[in-house]
Amino acid sequence: MPDEGDACVVVPDVNIFLNIARHVGRPWDIGEFGEVAAPLRKPSTQKSGIFDSVRCIDWCMTKLSPHSLRIAISTADHILNTVFYKATQPLHSVEHNGQGLGWSKADAEKIIDFIQDIVKFTSGANLGFVPPRGNPPLDHEDGSVLGAARAAIQATSVANGYIVTCDNDFISAAPKSLDVSVVDPFQWVHECRKAERIRLIQSMPAPTTPAT
Repeated sequence: MPDEGDACVVVPDVNIFLNIARHVGRPWDIGEFGEVAAPLRKPSTQKSGIFDSVRCIDWCMTKLSPHSLRIAISTADHILNTVFYKATQPLHSVEHNGQGLGWSKADAEKIIDFIQDIVKFTSGANLGFVPPRGNPPLDHEDGSVLGAARAAIQATSVANGYIVTCDNDFISAAPKSLDVSVVDPFQWVHECRKAERIRLIQSMPAPTTPAT
C-alpha cells in the first residue's frame, strides 16, 4: 500500500455528481453509497455515462490509481456551486438544455454534503475559490474545473492528476499537459482495472520447476 503522502488527485466534473443523483433518484449520503455502487462493480464493456459515473467515484473511494497510488478526490467552490445550481433547476428547463434535476434546495444540499464527505474520506482538497485555467480554448466552466485540478495538485504536493468528466467537448479541447489528464469515467475505470490486473499478476509467485 502506498504511503499516506503518495496520492493521485482526481477532480470529478459537475456532470459526474449529477449523473449519480440521476441514478439514485433521491438524496443519499456517504454511508449509503456502497450499497448504491455494489450492483455496478462488475466490469462492463459498454459505456454508460450514468453507471460509469457511479463506478468512477466508487473506485476512487475504495481502490488505487493506475499508478498504484491512493486516490485523493478534490473539488472547489465552482464545482460545488454548479452542482447545487443545476440540481435545483427544473427537469425540462429549456435554458439549461434539460440538465436540471428538479430537486429542492434541501435535497441538493445533500449532494454537496456527499461531495465534501468523500473529499474528506479520501484526504483530498476542498479548495474554495480557484480561478479558471486554460480558457480559451476552454470555456469558463471547464476552465474552472481545470483550475481546480491544478490547484489540488499544488495543495497536495503531487506530480499530476486527473479530471473525470462525461463532457466530450471538454476532453477534446483540454490542453494536453503532463500534470492533468482529462478522461471520461469509462476510460478512468478501465485504466484502473487494467493496472489492478497487472499488479495482481506481478504479485503472484513464480511457477516452480518440477524436480527431475
